[in-house]
Amino acid sequence: MTRRKHIGSLALICSATLAFALPLHPTAVFSQAGIVDVPLTGAALAHAKAAFAAYDRKDYDTAISEVREALRQRPDVVRLKRLLVFALRADGQLQAAADAAKGFIAAGDRDPEIAAELAQIEATLNPPPPTPEALAYEAAAAAYKAYAEHDYAGAVAAARKALDLQPANAEYQTLLANAEAALKMPPPAAPPPGYVAAQAAYAAMKTKAYSRAAVSAAEAVRLAPANRDYRVLLVQALAGAGEPELAIARASAALRQFGPDPLLLAERGYAEQRAGRPAAAADDFAAALAHRPKADSVRDLRLALADAALDAGEPERVLAALAPLHDDGAYDVASRRGFALLALKRPDEALAAFRLAAAAATPADRARIAGGEISALADLGNKAEAKAVLTRSLEAGTFAGTPPTDIAYMALQAGDDRLATDAFAKAQAAGTLPAKANLDAGYSATRLAENATAISYFKAALDAAATDSIALDPQAQFAVRRQISDMDRTWGAYLSVLYGAVGVMPSTPANTIGPAPTGQNSSDRVAQVGTEIYWRPPEIGYRDGSIVEVFTRAFETIYDENGGATGAPTLQGYAGIRWKPIGAINLFLEASRLWALGDDARNDYLLRAAYSMGQGTDLRVDTPNWAMWQIYGEADRYFETPETVLSFEGRLGRSFRFDGLADGLVVTPFAALGGGYDSLLATPGAVGAGPGVSARLWFNGDTYHAPRSYLDVSVQYRFRIAGGDNARGVFAGMTLAY
Repeated sequence: MTRRKHIGSLALICSATLAFALPLHPTAVFSQAGIVDVPLTGAALAHAKAAFAAYDRKDYDTAISEVREALRQRPDVVRLKRLLVFALRADGQLQAAADAAKGFIAAGDRDPEIAAELAQIEATLNPPPPTPEALAYEAAAAAYKAYAEHDYAGAVAAARKALDLQPANAEYQTLLANAEAALKMPPPAAPPPGYVAAQAAYAAMKTKAYSRAAVSAAEAVRLAPANRDYRVLLVQALAGAGEPELAIARASAALRQFGPDPLLLAERGYAEQRAGRPAAAADDFAAALAHRPKADSVRDLRLALADAALDAGEPERVLAALAPLHDDGAYDVASRRGFALLALKRPDEALAAFRLAAAAATPADRARIAGGEISALADLGNKAEAKAVLTRSLEAGTFAGTPPTDIAYMALQAGDDRLATDAFAKAQAAGTLPAKANLDAGYSATRLAENATAISYFKAALDAAATDSIALDPQAQFAVRRQISDMDRTWGAYLSVLYGAVGVMPSTPANTIGPAPTGQNSSDRVAQVGTEIYWRPPEIGYRDGSIVEVFTRAFETIYDENGGATGAPTLQGYAGIRWKPIGAINLFLEASRLWALGDDARNDYLLRAAYSMGQGTDLRVDTPNWAMWQIYGEADRYFETPETVLSFEGRLGRSFRFDGLADGLVVTPFAALGGGYDSLLATPGAVGAGPGVSARLWFNGDTYHAPRSYLDVSVQYRFRIAGGDNARGVFAGMTLAY
């Protein structure tokens, strides 16, 4: 074996260090075996340094060139001679290295390192002849190789050569006997048609090289079209190669040729599943079960049928498929039953099935089962226990590999919006949040009153809908835009003009600031104008539909049918706060202070409660007309001048959108029933009913906001039903909301 010298090792490092690090002057010497080197200087020193550096980085061509130049200038330096020999040998130039070493020795160089290196080089160039044992071993190896390649004649010849060299070797004798016996055997029969191609396909399938397997399987089918196994192999390979439609076509062709074969039906079923047709897959698995499959495949077919039926939304079929396996308590049966029962809204039975599955689940399966258990508990209304299961599973690491979006949805089922919002945020930061999850993430953040976060999710959902990344119909998009408009509003203003009888003048959601208190004559018909500005404080202004608004308003009577005070003397000022305590219930509670800004106004305190409900009162973009109804009721109590005022109105009508006239214009004919009570009137109560019509023009919307402003004009005539004469007559109003 050759040995390569490393000049960077101890001997040469010492040489280089002593030669280059110490001061170089005429008396400095480097001694090796009685040989004295005069220190290098000038160009010779530079070439020597370059040679050693090149050798250390294994750039032998440069090392050889540089050291030769150094030797040309200083042929007396032994360490340079040594470097040349080492570099030539390291570069594979053995003969040149030997010639150089011999030349140095012939010239009288007595360096033992050069002599030792020459000895090793010559041993490599002139190796000793191989022994008989080595030659025999080499011949035997050739015999084994020929035997493995079915070259039995070559194996016999090589084995005999090995025995000629070592006739007593029992192993070689056995080798020769086996080779001679194989040589006498008749040649194997040719494989049946398609066999070689099929074997290549099977081999490719083992390495998951499905495309290559499909090519070989197709060749096998071409050569042996009557071989059913090759047909099955081709279907499997095509499905694995991502060609489910072609796999289905080939399976169908084979079924037409061979009839209802259970294996072909099963393989077509698996291909149908890959193609996203679970109902067809379930039919194939059921047909395979009906045509007497092998006993050891029945269980797998039932499980496959259950999976396909569950994906197809047929949970009853899942239970029927698993019924014969129901009593074995295995994970794969119990888990599938659990999800089928969950889909059938039988959460108590589903929970029992999931808990049975959990007892046999592997660590990899526990996350799925825990998720099913959480869903069952949530469907049972037991969100506290669902949250406890989720918390325990998270702490135990059960969901360690679960995508954060899945954790978010489990948290939503368990009623844990904090965990859900954090998980949605984690998925968003990782870039794995599905577009369709933005809405759920937004509503979860809304419930936590994290409005800015919620709005960002809602905008992302609208962007996804605009590019068809998610399916969101126009009205659903409008609802999201309305949600954004409600959430990011910080202030607003109203301007109203109202006309009607005292005590029953409508005060509906279209003019929520309501009329101002007037005199005590129930026959008065008055017109009032009022304005309000409100502000929603940060943090508490909007919290999941709960609203707090601070407002100031002013009203003035501009017309009195009986000649009462009008104008500046009637100017009434308000300042107060209103609160909608429950987001899902449209109940407002209001407290305000009244200031007499005119001589005929009053100073007082007012508590007010207003409630409304209805349907179809907002703009719709999915239909040109729609049914509308609403109910509004209000109770007011003044304290310094004790007075109680109650009013109500109900409307039933149909709204029509007139985009041809103006975008956002809605006209609504309606029938109204309304009335009021005023404790200061001679006849305090009155109820009337009649027809009316309103027109509302919505505006101030954009890509992310539903229209935030409107101009509403309403006129109605009521007929008296009961109470005072103020129940009848014309009632009208106009409100600008911004």
